[in-house]
Amino acid sequence: GGVGINLSTLRPRHAYVKGVNGRSSGSVSWGALYSFVTGLIEQGGSRRGALMLILNDWHPDVFDFINSKREAGKITNANISVGISDKLMDAVKANEDWDLMFPDSADPDYDELWDGDLDTWMASGRKVLRYKTIKARELWNAVIESAWASAEPGLWFRERSNKMANSWYFNPLVCTNPCVTGDTRIYTSQGLVKARDLFDEETMTDVVLDGRFDGAPTTSPASRIFLTGTKPVFRVQTQEGYSVRATADHRLMTDRGWVQVDSLEAGDKLHILNRKGGFGQQGDAATGRVLGWLVGDGTIKADRAVLSFFGDEKRELAPLFAADVNALVEPLTVASRTYTVGVVDIADRDEARVQSQRLLALVAEHDLDTNKHQVPEAVFQGTEAMQRGFIQALFTADGSFQDGGEKGASIRLAANSLTLLEDMQRLLTNFGISSRIYRNRRDAGYRPMPDGKGGLQEYWCEAQHELAISKQNMVVFADEIGFLLDAKQSALEAYISRLQRGPYQETFLATVESIVADGIEEVFDLTEPLTHSFVANGIVVHNCGEQPLGAWSVCNLGALNLARFYDAEKHDVAWEDLDKATRYATRFLDNVIDTTPYFFDENRDTQHNERRVGLGTMGIAELMLHLGIRYGSDESVEFIEKVYKAIAVAAYETSVDLAQEKGAFPKFDAEKFLESGYMQQMPDSLRGRVAKHGIRNVTLLTQAPTGTTGTMVNTSTGIEPFFSWVYYRKSRLGLHEEQVPVVAEYYTENPDAEELPEYFVTAMDLSPDEHVKVQGAFQRWIDSAISKTCNVPNEYTVEQVSDLYMYMYDLGCKGGTIYRDGSRDEQVLMLKGDERAEKEMESVKGKAKESGEPVATPHRVYPRPDQLHGTTIKFNTPFGKSYITMNSDQNEFPFETFITVGKAGSDIQADAEALGRMI
Repeated sequence: GGVGINLSTLRPRHAYVKGVNGRSSGSVSWGALYSFVTGLIEQGGSRRGALMLILNDWHPDVFDFINSKREAGKITNANISVGISDKLMDAVKANEDWDLMFPDSADPDYDELWDGDLDTWMASGRKVLRYKTIKARELWNAVIESAWASAEPGLWFRERSNKMANSWYFNPLVCTNPCVTGDTRIYTSQGLVKARDLFDEETMTDVVLDGRFDGAPTTSPASRIFLTGTKPVFRVQTQEGYSVRATADHRLMTDRGWVQVDSLEAGDKLHILNRKGGFGQQGDAATGRVLGWLVGDGTIKADRAVLSFFGDEKRELAPLFAADVNALVEPLTVASRTYTVGVVDIADRDEARVQSQRLLALVAEHDLDTNKHQVPEAVFQGTEAMQRGFIQALFTADGSFQDGGEKGASIRLAANSLTLLEDMQRLLTNFGISSRIYRNRRDAGYRPMPDGKGGLQEYWCEAQHELAISKQNMVVFADEIGFLLDAKQSALEAYISRLQRGPYQETFLATVESIVADGIEEVFDLTEPLTHSFVANGIVVHNCGEQPLGAWSVCNLGALNLARFYDAEKHDVAWEDLDKATRYATRFLDNVIDTTPYFFDENRDTQHNERRVGLGTMGIAELMLHLGIRYGSDESVEFIEKVYKAIAVAAYETSVDLAQEKGAFPKFDAEKFLESGYMQQMPDSLRGRVAKHGIRNVTLLTQAPTGTTGTMVNTSTGIEPFFSWVYYRKSRLGLHEEQVPVVAEYYTENPDAEELPEYFVTAMDLSPDEHVKVQGAFQRWIDSAISKTCNVPNEYTVEQVSDLYMYMYDLGCKGGTIYRDGSRDEQVLMLKGDERAEKEMESVKGKAKESGEPVATPHRVYPRPDQLHGTTIKFNTPFGKSYITMNSDQNEFPFETFITVGKAGSDIQADAEALGRMI
């Protein structure tokens, strides 16, 4: 296996470290340390440690990082790549400036919040230090020149990788989890409850679902809400007044689908709840009405609470509310006589009052003594009757119906408190009523107001805001809520009855006005498994189904030898056998997850949560040689896509079968999983099965180099073409010659051939563009990483390397490595030069022709006699004692060789055993 480390979280060189009053040695120095430790693992005599170091393109140390592999002894046991963003690529193409920057570590929240995600840090309004401004092409050229000189760094297009990954919604590459703030009101079967309260109560509840999800019920069971940490949040404000506060990566439903907060734009249309929601179990209509009138036309004094009624309200409503108050307050009995709360007429004012000292208890219970301009919590979580009563009372006291003639009609509620109107808007949404808030309809200032004595007097008035209900929402209001005063209700109903075609239908969309940073605070998540959504402050948002996942993923790799799936009789791929082998291999790798002993609990937990497997291939180049297809041709691209799509579909179908048999991987979220760039290209039938049954494994396919195993079975390694038909391989056992059996086989079968057909091409025969084109074809049907090197000749220029990397980006590759022949002092595979290569090819031809039919065809298999005799030679090696046993048949013909070196289970022993079998 291997380890990947992104160094971008580390302070740049010479950055101030307050805790020790010193300066940082920089990210590259830590890279050198990790490289050194990897080297120690290599010296253990077992498999060499594999390390990938990454630094993002904005980091101030990026130039030191780029040059680190060219400085002797600095980083010797790791590969390095620069994490390239789409922003940098755009800046390179436009020849724009590029800032090298890093968060200000003096920020008091630096230690807690800095996680390497610079975009989120900056979007939250936090300070960054700009170390240097350069031309983007200066950085690009530095990467290219180093890659030309030493084949490193590679380029990793990190944003594209995340977009394609099935595990995008919980993979560590996603640095933050989407979540909402604690004051967010979540629409539930218990009413509108704050996220913080749901967390504190530690109870599960059903959440309300929008009616635009096909077949979705009104409510759906959801998980307990959970705290995910303290993070930067943003306020999404709409023109209509709806708002929600969430992290940058939280997704909201828009008319163009799910969109993250940090990807929203002014003018985007958000979905708001389009039907009646949920209500609690406590409270009644009388309580709702009294609380509503207290908020609207109530006065709270030290010795009593007063409900005031004017005009027609005195006759129609004052007695009703007196009865409601009597039902709510404790009875007052004096000398066996019970006193009720009645209606008091104020002789010198056009006013009637219902007042009571005992009513102060209700005021205090609902916190109206500290803030009268609010919707009490009990109303938000109250019964439908209680919520209706509150809305009725407040709209009757401070609202109106306005018939504007040709300009249209509306129901309006005026208030000095914008917060009160926002609360009312959320309550109305729970009844399926959309509304709009108009801020500052009247500015603050002195205005003439009735003095209660039939005259006017100047009073200071706060700024006034207005909530308006229009279109089809007025009909719903009339049916579901209504005014308590007959005159207002009759005017509304008369207007509706006069309509010939009915009012305009409501679209339940709110237009984004702004997205602004709004502090740092605790945020919360929940999971709703049916539609993966809930309603927050009236807005339809995506659920936040992931919890933090540690970086303890485990490699679980296997490979199919595609060369063995050549059907010589049909001169085609043995498609049925390939399908069957893929399905067996997928089941095998899934079983490995459960049978593997894990030394760390984190490894076990992570692997069991995601069940990541990586089925790959080797021998594709040999298979194409059997079929007469030139690697790198347009025909090969079509063939590759056909083969790897077949493997992908078979593997995914098998994983769905396993999910039906054993269950999906625990982190599976159908909607999120199907949103990945990779899954969107899968056949609809397979996507449907995944949605219905789940899938057993988060990823199924990868493409490892298979260098050792490919060589062991005498085929092309990984997805690469053959490097050369005759070449020398450097290994721990020294320098030795390798010959490709498929070439010897061809000359044996075609003894008169003077040269190989044109479709016999090596890595160095391909043009660089052909390498990249083939990489794109392989990548399309691989859900994880692929190992592919673009080989270019020694004379390839820096400018050509630049063009080739740009071609990779434009083609849609996730990244890549370009290797110029001879660009390193040492390399595993190398050519000896054109003249030597020609001589080696002649040697292969001669050996093949001289071998004769009885002796040398690679596929000739001799039966092993029951008895053989031989000799065993023992000698010491740097890796332990070695034994070589050679057995011969009765004619003294060497028949078999066995080689053992060192301890069983090591890669040295595996190579030695393989070498013995190959002789």
